[in-house]
Amino acid sequence: MNPFTPTSIATISLFLIASLANAIEPNAFYEPPDKPPVATANDNLGLQGSFVSTDLRFPKNDIVAPALRQTSTTTAVTAWRGERVNVQLALWSTTNVSQLRIEAKSGGTFPENAQPHFIRYTKGEGGALTGEILDSAKTLDLPAGTTRPVWISLDVPRDTKPGPYTIPISVAFSGGKRLSFEIKLDIQNATLPPPHDWHFHLDLWQNPFAIARYHRVKPWSPEHFAILEPHMKMLAGAGQKVLTTSIVHQPWGAQTYDPYESMIEWIKKPDGTWRYDYTIFDQWIALGTRCGIDSQINCYSLIPWSNRFRYLDEATGDYRTVDAAPGTPAYENHLRPFLHDFAAHLKAKGWFEKTHMAMDERPMPVMLQLLAFLKQEAPGLKVASAANYTTELSDDIADLSIAIRDGLQLTPDALKKRSASGHHTTFYICCVPDKPNTFLRSTPAEAEWMGLHAAARGFDGLLRWAFDSWVADPLQDAAHINWPPGDCFLVYPGARSSIRFERLRKGIEDFEKIHILRATAASPGATPAFTEAMKKLDTALAEIRFDKARHGHVETDVQAVRDAIDAATAALPN
Repeated sequence: MNPFTPTSIATISLFLIASLANAIEPNAFYEPPDKPPVATANDNLGLQGSFVSTDLRFPKNDIVAPALRQTSTTTAVTAWRGERVNVQLALWSTTNVSQLRIEAKSGGTFPENAQPHFIRYTKGEGGALTGEILDSAKTLDLPAGTTRPVWISLDVPRDTKPGPYTIPISVAFSGGKRLSFEIKLDIQNATLPPPHDWHFHLDLWQNPFAIARYHRVKPWSPEHFAILEPHMKMLAGAGQKVLTTSIVHQPWGAQTYDPYESMIEWIKKPDGTWRYDYTIFDQWIALGTRCGIDSQINCYSLIPWSNRFRYLDEATGDYRTVDAAPGTPAYENHLRPFLHDFAAHLKAKGWFEKTHMAMDERPMPVMLQLLAFLKQEAPGLKVASAANYTTELSDDIADLSIAIRDGLQLTPDALKKRSASGHHTTFYICCVPDKPNTFLRSTPAEAEWMGLHAAARGFDGLLRWAFDSWVADPLQDAAHINWPPGDCFLVYPGARSSIRFERLRKGIEDFEKIHILRATAASPGATPAFTEAMKKLDTALAEIRFDKARHGHVETDVQAVRDAIDAATAALPN
């Protein structure tokens, strides 16, 4: 029995969101112009297609790449129950093709758990078009001499019976003969839990202010929340654990295209005392909880980069600022009433235990001052920090993220000690290093490598500085004035995913598989065959090293780990 059934919920949801928001139409298909198509041979073959590796990206206006000339109409993939698997189909044509669309072989609606997306191009490094965005358009035209990749994701239900399945794929267009393809899906006898229950500690910073600006809606209006919900559910679907909150005005200055405003209004009353309006903060937490991101709240930041705090002067109605560096009387006098009130609010809401006061790459002397102040004024309130130091503050930071670089690592013993204390330890990437990373210019496999690196080195997960801090119009141009294209975001307007985000999610699934397999290997029921397969998996993971990845390609090492996971799964004890 085939478990895949029809639906059109995703299309209806996007249409509803666009209508509610009166926003930029999320289904509109318009790409920036490219150079003229490369001249094609006079073979007049019309539309052609082939399954290709998900490690590849293709120039839009060039159909002569060798990878596209060795056609394959069948591809084989292996999956656990509960896993999402991805395949890529490249389509190209020597003639104009109109109303191109991907359908089930029967001609009906595409199966619910197999979602096709035309890969859309945006401007990347040096203004070159890069195939990246998993678009929501259902049909498009394919001009002569151009290529259009298609990304197909298959979500395998957890109650699926193990065994082989065939997923038929049909490519149709106006006035032409359909092209037929098949995905051979082998479902193994192992199950992934739902993303909410994954062990990987994923912390991709969110920027709801960018979403409001791009979609031209008032921040925190009903229209804003309607757009945010499917966007945040996509993040929750990757196992996100942390909700990013901004509790002061512009905690990082204006380094992003859309600066972060405070979700808490700091108000100085005429008598000199303070009150704090948590309305937006509470609504944001409620949205995250509703979408499934409910494990941790990170509050940025008690050490803003400017050492400046904005507040509303109730007597005049004006906004004013206080310049206050950590460790000074001015700082402590300004923060003390807030910390007392905030701690009481968190406890009343039942959020105190999962809230972390979060800092970003602050110097150690400053962090030491803050930690002492917090222990005095808000005992029990946890701390999170991205840091460029390792063991010095390990015991005091509940969620510590270490920059990925040579020579900057916690020892295995230190990692085990933190884990035994209930702390999280992750690594982070941002505008550096050049490799491995998740820029538009990065090879797709680098994103998947991140989850494998965590598994290989004993980290709990990954921090990335942002999920959705968009530039002016990322659908047209991903370039930022300061950072590499794609550095500030992994997804796109209209709740569109990307090749980078899907490959990152794949690496997180691999991490979870490895966690389950290792638990089985440590149990009394492990067989010699399974133990041997796990040794081979450990050997493959030993090649997932930063010093190696920064100087070369990671595709071979990533595939070796995938193969070893499949072999270990096949050897699982009954």
